Amino acid sequence: AISLARQVVIVGDHEQVSPLAVGQDVTTVDNRIRMHLEGIPNCDLYDGRMSIYDLARQSFGGLICLREHFRCTTDIIQFSNYLSYNGNIRPLRDDAVLDDQVIAYRVEGAARGGKTNRTEAEAIASMIVATTEFDQYDDLAFGVISMIGDEQALEIEQLLRRHMTTEAYVARRILCCRWRREDTCIRF
Repeated sequence: AISLARQVVIVGDHEQVSPLAVGQDVTTVDNRIRMHLEGIPNCDLYDGRMSIYDLARQSFGGLICLREHFRCTTDIIQFSNYLSYNGNIRPLRDDAVLDDQVIAYRVEGAARGGKTNRTEAEAIASMIVATTEFDQYDDLAFGVISMIGDEQALEIEQLLRRHMTTEAYVARRILCCRWRREDTCIRF
């Protein structure tokens, strides 16, 4: 598609989600690349595991970094801002809805046992369940990002489902997932 255009603008972010080629038969794709893209520079990159943004970034350059962010509240975007963007992103969203969208809380005495930290999971689930009792949080979604891994996110999700009705869980649009630099899971 790019080769047909005179000019192309591709918007993306190499710090965000890239495709994972889920459901693709890698052997079939590799065979088609060999059959149809012979002689094309970097043809192995067209395997479905790389986004069109990543392909353009490697091939063309000419990047312009957009530094203003309006989708997430300041507290939420600041996590990614300092982790991935050297503090260069300027949040623009009005944060007047709530005072605290991100809560930093240290769980004392928590210890990791295998791939989960039960004490931490119970503390997080308890705070979320308690928060749902306050009117100011009505109609708001909740997200949990586990830095440990999938197992911890699942542990928190199971605790929340055990202590909340299905209706309340769905109404809060709760998402528990792990954070990975290569495919950031922030999908609120």
